[in-house]
Amino acid sequence: MVVDIIESLVDVLADEKAALLDGDFESVGDFTARKSDLCDTLEKISADQGEWDAPRGLIDRLQVALSENEKIIAGAQAGLTQAQARIAEIYSKGSEVGVYDAAGGRPQLEQASGSRGKFA
Repeated sequence: MVVDIIESLVDVLADEKAALLDGDFESVGDFTARKSDLCDTLEKISADQGEWDAPRGLIDRLQVALSENEKIIAGAQAGLTQAQARIAEIYSKGSEVGVYDAAGGRPQLEQASGSRGKFA
């Protein structure tokens, strides 16, 4: 029974990894709930039976899957933090438009007169 639960947990982690790499962040909550349910079941078994036996190779697979997902999530969080900082930087500069001439310089743009052209 314990082996089945751990294998299910490894499978959930593999599915979560695939979703994270695909950018499917909406499904992460579903994986969190599934992982939590499996961990709760393992805790109940531990409370009832004490320590449980599981093959070392299976435990190693679980640890690798956990570590990989942790790194992916940390990377995603760092990327989001960088994106937020960049967006804040862009907003802090106001509505400045970057226009450059053929030589790479910033040309002087004349302010448009009060009337705007008619559009069809």
